[in-house]
Amino acid sequence: MDQPYHSSDYYGRYLLSQRAWTPQEKLAELVCECASCWCGKCLTNLALLVLSPDDVQAHIPQLLARVHIETLVHGNVSKDVSLVFLIGIWDLLTLFL
Repeated sequence: MDQPYHSSDYYGRYLLSQRAWTPQEKLAELVCECASCWCGKCLTNLALLVLSPDDVQAHIPQLLARVHIETLVHGNVSKDVSLVFLIGIWDLLTLFL
């Protein structure tokens, strides 16, 4: 967020959304204040640091299994072309399965 309009856009969306966290709030969650390395927060953060790209890749099929897609095609487009568009989106997502 180096440009002022990025910051204004980000914080505008932050104020309008129900669940959002600023970068400062996210960073505060990573900093432990308990002075103990075995609290739940520390262990959770440790798990995040231990995750590898392969772990994330293995989780993608579980994540995509719960995806629900709704589309709105606007303009001079027939139903058949809209369905082809939706099938294309689904095919792209299933490449990760």
